[in-house]
Amino acid sequence: MKKIAVVGLGIVMLSGCFEPSPYQKIQSDTYYSDLTIEYWANQSEMKTALWKQAKAFCHEHRSKPNCGPIFEIGLFTNGSTKIPGYGTSGESLQIPDIGKHG
Repeated sequence: MKKIAVVGLGIVMLSGCFEPSPYQKIQSDTYYSDLTIEYWANQSEMKTALWKQAKAFCHEHRSKPNCGPIFEIGLFTNGSTKIPGYGTSGESLQIPDIGKHG
């Protein structure tokens, strides 16, 4: 019985050593500074499954602390990396790289 308890404790301790996935971070109530607007802009541009999952999750769970950058991308780009053209030109405007300074 002691061996089972020790093995179980070891598994629980080791499970804390693994970095959560970006999707697990989105679901968390803990803020993760690595889920930046640049990260999500890249996911949006590549149209990844993670981007689609994150948008859907954050739409349903707006108060999660890691959803902010996802909403920002949506506000600027309507979910893509281009803003639809205005007027009659039909041209698209590239979103400025607001995440890089200096």
